[in-house]
Amino acid sequence: MADISPFRGIHYASHLADALPDLISPPYDVVTHDERLARLARHADCIVHVILPVDHGDVGTADDYARSAGELWRLLASGALVEDSEPAYYVYRQTFSVPGSDRRMARTGLFCALRLTPYADGAVLPHEATRAKAKQDRLELMRATQTNTEPIYCLYEDPEGSAASLLDAVCEAKPLLSAGVDGDTHDVWRVDDRASIAAITAAIPGRVWIADGHHRYETALAYAAESGLPEAARMMVVLSAFEDAGLVVLPTHRLVRGASEQALAQSLQGSFDVQAMGRLELTERLAEPASDHSIGFGLLGRAASYWIGQRAGDVGTIYDTGQSPAWNLLDVSVLHRAVIEAHLGIGLSDLGTTDRIGYVREVEDAATGVDSGGWDLALLLRGVRPGQLRDVAAVGGKMPPKSTYFYPKLWSGLLLRALSR
Repeated sequence: MADISPFRGIHYASHLADALPDLISPPYDVVTHDERLARLARHADCIVHVILPVDHGDVGTADDYARSAGELWRLLASGALVEDSEPAYYVYRQTFSVPGSDRRMARTGLFCALRLTPYADGAVLPHEATRAKAKQDRLELMRATQTNTEPIYCLYEDPEGSAASLLDAVCEAKPLLSAGVDGDTHDVWRVDDRASIAAITAAIPGRVWIADGHHRYETALAYAAESGLPEAARMMVVLSAFEDAGLVVLPTHRLVRGASEQALAQSLQGSFDVQAMGRLELTERLAEPASDHSIGFGLLGRAASYWIGQRAGDVGTIYDTGQSPAWNLLDVSVLHRAVIEAHLGIGLSDLGTTDRIGYVREVEDAATGVDSGGWDLALLLRGVRPGQLRDVAAVGGKMPPKSTYFYPKLWSGLLLRALSR
């Protein structure tokens, strides 16, 4: 069973409330080079000064991480950041527009301190594999700052809505922090009375699934082992329920070099239902939710585009015998095993080194990549349902890389958590 507890949150002081949109930031792993420079210049107290000493994807020098730590201590010493005197839970609600639609949604999460346990214990479940380089940068930052500078995102089961009703009640009050950024809002409420803390703790039992932040979870495990700091045995996370109506999982599309969409479509006709269709119709088909009963994906090239679906009665017939039934019923799994590996010769183990596969979030970006000549074709996916992630991870499975993109990302700078006191 996962073990959660309140913590003493570090957050921007009330006198900076109006500047909060310029102080917080998207998480480190989605901030581009240009955006990093723009945010650093926008406000001297922006959290990017702490979380991104170098561009995402790079590993900096000792001086880079020392500079981040110095910025954090400066913000605390100046009173820009303040630490609450008593442990608390913090409710985080994001109100946002879903890309590519006119839907307006809200997603609720709980900031808490999660006890770190090895995956093998079964209390915290991963759904994807990680790479060493991505962890080294975050480990160096944690060593220098001795702080959880950003949360990771996890999911829990709340079938009766017990936790949801408690968190919704908290959100009826005035928030501690509130920021509107690009039409979205970020609101945080503090819960520090003992009765409410006890009720929330009791309402979130059982396992938790990592949705976003596997590298940082594993980094925190490594740091806890080497540092011996009592507070390092836990890390700051945001928990949302699988049942939250605002839980949105967007797909990540694949771009491919060294192949022809027409030749690939022809070769797939032996095992799939291949339907030629226009780009608009294909985009509309991709907007439909993924299903256990109709596996399919799009194939887009400069000259033609297609819907690739398994034939009626064939769903589940293309199997990786080393994986679970839940894994084999994912669009992305069938795409990788039965198309990218079987017809393009690129295995799952090759994805970290090949230059023949690229990734984009938007169908429009995939089309631009193909039309510009930078890529030969695009393989387009529907979003994974949260329940599919739960089922794969519950039996120890790992989804193919870049299978999920939980939207929106948790923003950084709303709360931090000290490990050294």
